[in-house]
Amino acid sequence: MADELWAWLSKGVTTVAINTAVSGDNTIHAITAGKRFCVYHLWLQAEGAVDVILKSGSTSLTGPITFAANAEKEWKNSGVGIFVGRTTGQNFVLNLSGPVQVNGFALLSEMNA
Repeated sequence: MADELWAWLSKGVTTVAINTAVSGDNTIHAITAGKRFCVYHLWLQAEGAVDVILKSGSTSLTGPITFAANAEKEWKNSGVGIFVGRTTGQNFVLNLSGPVQVNGFALLSEMNA
């Protein structure tokens, strides 16, 4: 367990809480100029039916991901990035098709281009 924790910390990984109910684009993590985001683990739970699109700035990283009411989804991959910013300076964005409460967290880091 300690080795796994050290592996995450050595990558500069931070935990970002997700708590939004706003339709449209929601910035989950604002990126530092000259950097790109790298998401290693993402967990989402929707309190109502909603479609979610993950984005790098205004560029879609996924198509619509359909959530039923109270559904949970998780993406993870043993220390390898699963969602990466397309270009420097683009924020990690969660787009909601409607005003539904979505909760969760992301483990992510910022990296040089």
